[in-house]
Amino acid sequence: MKDIYLLNHYIRDISKNQLLTAEEEIDLSRRIQEEGDQAALQKLIRSNLRLVVKISIELCRSSVSVMDVIQNGNMGLLKAAEKFDYRKGVRFSTYAAFWIRQSILRGFIKPSRNVNISFRKDELNKKIKNFLKEYYDLHEVFPTLDEIVAELKVKRKDALDVLIWIRNSGESFLISESVEDIIDSVHDNRYNPETVLENKMMIEEVAKIIENFTDRESEIVRSRFGFDEEKKQTLHEIGSRFSITAEATRQIERKILNHIRDEHPDLASYLQAAS
Repeated sequence: MKDIYLLNHYIRDISKNQLLTAEEEIDLSRRIQEEGDQAALQKLIRSNLRLVVKISIELCRSSVSVMDVIQNGNMGLLKAAEKFDYRKGVRFSTYAAFWIRQSILRGFIKPSRNVNISFRKDELNKKIKNFLKEYYDLHEVFPTLDEIVAELKVKRKDALDVLIWIRNSGESFLISESVEDIIDSVHDNRYNPETVLENKMMIEEVAKIIENFTDRESEIVRSRFGFDEEKKQTLHEIGSRFSITAEATRQIERKILNHIRDEHPDLASYLQAAS
């Protein structure tokens, strides 16, 4: 009951801050980046506090104080406001949402109580925790990520996801600290909101370009690079769908990619990395 009262009072308070236009966001960002204007920074933050509340309510569960979740989200908003580059051509709310979500999900003391976790992940969580304890008892040091992957026969991505989960769980201070060291030793951009946003913007740019080609040509590129789903399709899979040979599919793909490389060289490196 107290939490609801505080939330309602907080929402009434932050609602006094007016939303910004795109032009105002650009001006504030320019002043922050070029002049270090703290007043501009505070205005950009205050005008987007409602966004934090919206995302916090989406992620929060009944057993957790929504005000604590909002506090974590505000930390992400601050980071976004400090780093936002007005020259990227994207609205601040789009950019900030990544930082807010990451700050909430990575900052929870007991994330397992407010974010649903699948049975498979829960089992993997237990498996890794047991392995960490057994490995430490035997060697008096904690294993590397590569050793965890090799010993448990799990995917590197899954292992890293669960390690981050364990690190935030707070169930064991010793294990949480060791997990922090393991995570910090890994260069992983999947949790960098700037990298996520950059890839999203690249996909949107390529999607606009291929709209100028036929529906079949556009669909072939989208399927080859996995724009609409995680799995990228092979030339044979796409060819079967359109009743053409794999070689014909490859020729269509090459035609469009050559056009993009010639007309939009800034996107060429992204497509090469995604292939």
